[in-house]
Amino acid sequence: MPPPAAKPLSKLTLAFDERLAADGRKSPHEGLSAVLQVGDSLWVADDESAALERLTLNGGGGAGSHARFPLIDYVDLPCGAEGDPPEVPEVDIEGLDADGGYLWVAGSHSVKRSKPPRGADAREGHKALRQLSVDDNRYLLARIPLSDDGTELRRQGAARLPGSGNRRKRGTELARLLRQDRHLSAYLDIPGKENGLDVEGLAVQGERVFLGLRGPVLRGWATILEIRVQADRQGTLRLAPLEGKRRARLRKHFLDLDGRGLRDIHRDGDDLLLLAGPTMDVDGLETVFRWRDAMKVREPSLVRRGQLQELLRLPSGIGCNRAEGISVFTPPGAKGGGRQLLVVYDAAGPDRCPGGSRLVADVFPLPPR
Repeated sequence: MPPPAAKPLSKLTLAFDERLAADGRKSPHEGLSAVLQVGDSLWVADDESAALERLTLNGGGGAGSHARFPLIDYVDLPCGAEGDPPEVPEVDIEGLDADGGYLWVAGSHSVKRSKPPRGADAREGHKALRQLSVDDNRYLLARIPLSDDGTELRRQGAARLPGSGNRRKRGTELARLLRQDRHLSAYLDIPGKENGLDVEGLAVQGERVFLGLRGPVLRGWATILEIRVQADRQGTLRLAPLEGKRRARLRKHFLDLDGRGLRDIHRDGDDLLLLAGPTMDVDGLETVFRWRDAMKVREPSLVRRGQLQELLRLPSGIGCNRAEGISVFTPPGAKGGGRQLLVVYDAAGPDRCPGGSRLVADVFPLPPR
């Protein structure tokens, strides 16, 4: 039998402002897709929003003082206009990181299939399942300047990779590269939760950007994409050749995660922490691995299971409580001591929603390197 799931070291209650949550979408407290600690701030996102949420750690096992930052206020989105978040189509934010004074944001870059409405008959259900959509805002990769204390975003200096998912408009530079890729091109028009291309993790080091893919999983191998981005004279992000012998603009790393995809990635020094889970929208084992010295790799790689350190097997519910975001975590006022890992969950069950737009996250001890 596999080892039992790890037990949390503690709980962290995230308190959201009900007035900010009441925008006609899923409230953040119902589940999160990304989390990142910057000082005493927690930056979080849910996958049905076009905004970032900031909470302030209070030192008492919680975080509050909720503030919302609509992305349209900082970067030009392919779809949407100035105004409240309900007017802007979702970005499907799946990755957050901070580096070099910027907060980085990645959308899923995935195609979406419609769901049969509740109570639909067979004809209506079949029609819904035929409908695929390309939401251009999902093809977002952007960096936004952070204030020195990590609590605010600034528009001046914000930049994004231009384009969208629309092939008739040529799409983003990254999308065009992927259309030519012999491993991944066939998966771009397949919905993300059906083993199609689906970005679910982001890690940044300088100009290097790593994108963890939930799918596709190729014959059991998960994928991390590596690109290099630079801002041009107009302040627009552009792809640049990667360092290494081949000087390619796209580098792939395939990892043996026991047939699972990546639900998040997080940089820890020169290492990458990997949250592995099912590619499909089903229950399954979710595990955190460490890929040692990932940042030192300068060529395409094939990372076998024995090269990865298994850190934690996470608890999950039946039909709920699916781990979606991880971040190295330091409690406010902590002086040294053991390192910790914060885990947030999507499809939150009743045990994680104690009422009042609150969501309970888990804090685990982070095993040593």
